[in-house]
Amino acid sequence: LRLCREFNRLADSFSFRNMLRSVFLSTMQRLAHPMPWRALAPVRPLSVYSGVYAENDQGAEQKAQQSAEQAAKEQQKPEPSPQEKEIAELKDKAKEFQDKWVRSLAELENLRKITQRDIAVAREYAVTEFAKDMLSVADNLERALTAVPEQARAENKLLQNLYDGVKMTQSGLASVLQRHGVVKIPTVGEKFDPNVHNALFELDDPKYAPGVVSQMTQQGYMIKDRVLRVSDVG
Repeated sequence: LRLCREFNRLADSFSFRNMLRSVFLSTMQRLAHPMPWRALAPVRPLSVYSGVYAENDQGAEQKAQQSAEQAAKEQQKPEPSPQEKEIAELKDKAKEFQDKWVRSLAELENLRKITQRDIAVAREYAVTEFAKDMLSVADNLERALTAVPEQARAENKLLQNLYDGVKMTQSGLASVLQRHGVVKIPTVGEKFDPNVHNALFELDDPKYAPGVVSQMTQQGYMIKDRVLRVSDVG
């Protein structure tokens, strides 16, 4: 009776059914190809198979028992008290407020740096529009000086005094503009730069190499590192 129970328990196992199937197929193969009795492999007793599968079943049972014990421990954890729940909620809120506070400080710091940079730029280039308007005055003074020939100034002392006064005015205006960062752009004899030069015409001048500015029709100016007005050159 005990042997029948053991056989029934093993017969319920899927692996045992596979073992019986393999034994059946090997037996049928031996019957189809008869061999001498001594050449047949010894048949392993049923107790060997039962021991192997019993060990596998025991391992599976142990794993299932461990998982069940772990689930039972998790279920048996005591439910937190109202005070503990309140403390956990307060900790979460404190963490959230701290994160917002850090972000706010970073935004304020960025805003402070941007504001300082804008103020510095506004101070450096505050006279840009005024300087543009004063360039026309500088151009007129330059035209007035070039319009008076040297011979006429030598013959007329009054004209020479007027010329000197206009030249002093031009020098004073240039110094004031330079004090605020407005300077002239080098032109004649310099290599053509499309960033600061505006080419109006092209000519062959044996004094200068190709690509070098040889004439200027209007003086250009820079304010700090920005172009206030490009130079018209040839």
